[in-house]
Formats: sequence, structure tokens, C-alpha cells
Amino acid sequence: MVSDAFSMLAGVIGSLVFGFGPNPSLGSIAVLFAGVGIALAVLSSGGSYRSRVHLSVLDELPDIGGRVLVAGAITELLASLLNAGSRFIVSYSIGAAFLLVGRATCYAIIHSARRRGVARHRTLVVGAGAVGSALAAELVDNSSYGLTPVAFFDPHPMSVPGRNESGIKLIRTGNVADAIWSTKATVVIVAFMSVREASLVSVIRQCDRMHTEILCVPRLFELSSDEGAQMDRIGSIPLLRLRRNANRSRAWIYKRAFDIVVASTALLFLGPLLAVLALGVVVFNGRPIFFSQERLSKDSEPFHILKFRSLPNASPDVTDADWNNVARQPNWYGRLLRKSSLDELPQLLNILRGDMSIVGPRPERPAFADQFSNNFPGYADRHRVPAGLTGLAQVEGLRGDTSIAKRAEFDNAYVERWSLWNDMKIILRTVKSVTKGEGK
Repeated sequence: MVSDAFSMLAGVIGSLVFGFGPNPSLGSIAVLFAGVGIALAVLSSGGSYRSRVHLSVLDELPDIGGRVLVAGAITELLASLLNAGSRFIVSYSIGAAFLLVGRATCYAIIHSARRRGVARHRTLVVGAGAVGSALAAELVDNSSYGLTPVAFFDPHPMSVPGRNESGIKLIRTGNVADAIWSTKATVVIVAFMSVREASLVSVIRQCDRMHTEILCVPRLFELSSDEGAQMDRIGSIPLLRLRRNANRSRAWIYKRAFDIVVASTALLFLGPLLAVLALGVVVFNGRPIFFSQERLSKDSEPFHILKFRSLPNASPDVTDADWNNVARQPNWYGRLLRKSSLDELPQLLNILRGDMSIVGPRPERPAFADQFSNNFPGYADRHRVPAGLTGLAQVEGLRGDTSIAKRAEFDNAYVERWSLWNDMKIILRTVKSVTKGEGK
């Protein structure tokens, strides 16, 4: 991005100095500089600045050209609206040409740094079959990719002649996380293993929890294209670059800031309502006002969730490990709290304390979390992010005594596809559900 910015600015300024662009004025210079910013933003939105193994200006030329053209059209429109003059397209074209030259130069420097070992990454290849071996051999032969294969991980490797000709060790014990720690790998390439695809998902999620970049060989890769924002390639083999774990992305910082602002504002404005609801609990259900129970959040860390008590004092034989407690019938006031989901409002305090987020998988009790993790594949993976006041599974109707497998499926889908906009959609759907009285 820095290279593109300086290259394009050099081209734009050069066009003004040598008289190829608009007449120099404060307005025209401002529009041209704004155009450079627009171009960088459009390129960034298309994934032009993502990490990549294969670097080639020729491969990227159609995508870069199309996006710069869109940015140029926006710049021309801006110039006409501000009456800043004409001939901007000439300056912009020169700037785009400089951008391509600058990027080619930047790539040449990166390739040189990789070959010299200045910019290289220790790489673990998961899967020691034919595809994994071919990838490792290509990385050894072509150092310009910047990846040094340090080990294969495969508990049940298929026999492939010549697999270890390059001296790369084979790790057959432990799990992927252990292999990453022992090899100090910062890049993981997931090839094919002699395990079921469902097991591969668990393998990949182990890598995702660590500070590594993950590349996967797609199934039927011989028919796959290496085009697309998340695609890369090594030699002739296309690779899918997986998104980083949600809480490793830069946008995750904004999620926490959003949680604090919304929870604080809600507590401030809903203070009178909370007081009335608390008084109702005292009158109709007795003390204490809050129901507190141990639940699990991110990385299975325990915390005590808060709710307005919707049941009278529980009998001594009801424990946290009693699933039937979920279905116990409250009195009319408790039913009102549950139906309207108003009993959940004290969890705004949990959000402020950092125990929870506004959106995330709903927290479960430790005893049931252990049971579900043993019985439902992928259930434990939902603990990769903090628990939430609401979540995708809940707005899909999976609350109360419903399918645990389905809940885990939707919770993991939320984690894999997380974005701030997806959080906003879930919040809006939650508001709709609450106003329609679809609580448990």
C-alpha cells in the first residue's frame, strides 16, 4: 500500500509539473490527491493488500486495472461536482502506470528478500501424501515463495516414494497445535490426509486458534481456479487462504468498543426499567433479585452470568447439572420476563466486565458443555470467541430445549463468517424477535 501510494503520487505530481494534467490550482491538486486515496481504498476493498505467496503484477493487472478505472471515474465525478477543471483522467492514467511500475519494483525486492532468507516463514505441511510432498518440493526448489518447509504432520501417512528426499522430518504423534509449537511454524499448509473431511475441520480449527497463517488445498484442486480474493498458489497447485480467527482480526477491537458503548448506553437509558423489573422480582419471586450461575465463555473460561430471577427460590434438589431446570415453569411474572427476554438484561453488566459480548454463542453450564463436547463434533469450537447476549443460533430459533448439534453448527458458522455487519444483522433480528415476544 505504501508503494502504491508513493508511486501514484509521483505520477500525479509529475503530470502536473510537466503540464499533462489539469491546470495546477488548490482545487485540482486536492481532487488528485483525493483520487489517490480513493484508488487505495478501492484496491484495499478488493483484497489487493492481503498477504500472498505468489506475487505477479501480470496476474493482477486485470483486477488492478478495473479497480483503478472505477476509482478514476469517481475522481472525475468529484472534479465535475467541484468545478475543479478537466484533464484529470490524463494525470490519473499516468499515476496508475507509475503504480504498476512501483508494484513490480516492490515485488522484485520482496522476491530478492525471500531468496536471501530475509523474508522467509517456517512452514508446517499438514498431510504427507502426494500433494503435500509436491508442495514441499516446490517450496524447497523455489525460494521466492518465502516459505521454508520444516516438517510434515500426518498421523497416518500414505507411502509416497521420495517424500523425504529433502530431509524434511515427519511428525506422526500429538496434534497440529503441538507440531506448530515444536517447529515454531508461522504458516500452515493443509494438504490431503487419510482422515475424514469432518476430522480435517477440527484440524484446521486447531491451527486457527494459534498465530499462524493457514493455506488449504481445495478438494478437486485440479478443477479449481486460483482467482479470487482469498486464492493463492504454489506452482500449479491452487490454495485457499483462510480468514484469520475473528478475534485475531483488526476489526475485533471495534467489536469490543461497540460492546462497551452499547452496554453503557443501554444501562443508562434502561435504568428506570431495570429498577421496575427488579422490584417486580422482589414482589412476585422474592429475594435475591438476580439469578447467578456459572457458565463458560471464550476458551472455556468460567464466569457467573446474571439474570433477573424468573423462578421462585429453587428447591434444594435442583442443581446446575439438571437439564430439566431449563423447562421448569415459572409463575406469570417469570413467564413475562422470559417471553420478553427481559430477564437477560442484567447481562449488560457481564458485557461491561468483559465476560461476554453483545453477539456470540450463548454460554452453557460447564457440566453440559463437557457432555456436549464429547457427544457433538465441533461443539467445543464455539468457544473460540466470547459468549454473547444473543447469537446466530438464537435468532434462528434455537433456544431452550432444541437441537444441540444445530446450535453448534450455527455458532461455528457465526465464528467462521464473523464481521461487524453480521453482528448488526443479528442485533436487528434479535430486536424483531423480542418485540414479537419470541423468547423462551
